[in-house]
Amino acid sequence: MKKFDIALDVLINEQGQVTLIEVTQNPYPSFYKEIKRFVKMARFSAPSKNGEKVKARFIWPIEIEDL
Repeated sequence: MKKFDIALDVLINEQGQVTLIEVTQNPYPSFYKEIKRFVKMARFSAPSKNGEKVKARFIWPIEIEDL
């Protein structure tokens, strides 16, 4: 079983929708199209600060396991 890590710089809006800003780590460039599709489908809980919904930017680490 092989594992590798991907890191994505993403922005989450007030509705929890994710926008890919940059792929910061990806040992397999051929995965880029699939990464974009995955991010487009992803949803998070809306980020908040002091009880107000806000946008949030962060590095999203993902571990991929090859079966």
